[in-house]
Amino acid sequence: MSRKLTITADDYGLTPYIDMAIISALREKRINSVAAFSVPPTGSLLIDQLREKYEELYAISPGVSLGLHFSITAGTPLTNCSTAIKKRKGKPVFKLPKEIILARLDSEEIRQELVAQYTAFVEANGTKPTHLSCHHNILYFKKELFDLLTAIAIEVQVPVRTPRNLISIGKFHPVRELNPALIPLHVQHGLNALNPRNLQYALKALSNEEIEVQEKRLKGENLLKSDYYLMHHYGNPDVEVFRRVYPHIDQNEHCEQIMHLGLDPAGFNRKSIPRGINKAYLSGRFEEYNMLLGNKFHHVLNSEVEKAVNPLELTGFLV
Repeated sequence: MSRKLTITADDYGLTPYIDMAIISALREKRINSVAAFSVPPTGSLLIDQLREKYEELYAISPGVSLGLHFSITAGTPLTNCSTAIKKRKGKPVFKLPKEIILARLDSEEIRQELVAQYTAFVEANGTKPTHLSCHHNILYFKKELFDLLTAIAIEVQVPVRTPRNLISIGKFHPVRELNPALIPLHVQHGLNALNPRNLQYALKALSNEEIEVQEKRLKGENLLKSDYYLMHHYGNPDVEVFRRVYPHIDQNEHCEQIMHLGLDPAGFNRKSIPRGINKAYLSGRFEEYNMLLGNKFHHVLNSEVEKAVNPLELTGFLV
């Protein structure tokens, strides 16, 4: 087996600022995988509109891996999962990560919502997703939700994104070895995503012991395609991160590189996008988009792909 890399763009279907960037990256052949929402950012779900959005990706790249990006922290719910939603202008919306209290989430309600999102994806796409992931990684932060995600994946026989990253597997043990600028960013991002009441749940769910339990179940069903993910460029898209990482992808390993892309927010229209997105959020995505499409990144990636010995293979997820 070769060294494998999947480059996934998350959050397709959240806002046109993100969707158009993902379409552009697909057109330029800089990504080979997309994680797409099946919940509407605002308003009601329209399967025909969802179908058009998915078909647009296939028209540009027929072989793209199109996965389902479960969400209980952004967009509009498809069911009455009362413990994960709030009313905004009289209409239900998902709570933001810092508003959610993991202890109060009802697992049966969440299961029904995830099943509804999966059903909507299959109905619009005409086939099941190539992989499953979740917005803000929220389903990994509570053991019962992690169990639920694993159980759904086994039931529908669709691979799941691994919860392991480069730091957790020890390839670059201190964060500063990989990207020094990310130390404050990781702390800030963690505090935004996890309010203090949620921390005890996340520490338990993401313990090495719990992850090993879930991995064993998924590997037994051949539903864990990647060994770890790379997202240590988030908030600071430095090409040097990839120059350091790619040579450390070993023989028989599969790394998923997760991208958060967006177009120039200069024409930012606050009324046209979901709650929780602002100009600064889109600016960081625009920097990542420019890095991905830039010549420096292209050179770094190609230098690994074109190696005479043990080249890096670009691959999507296979069901």
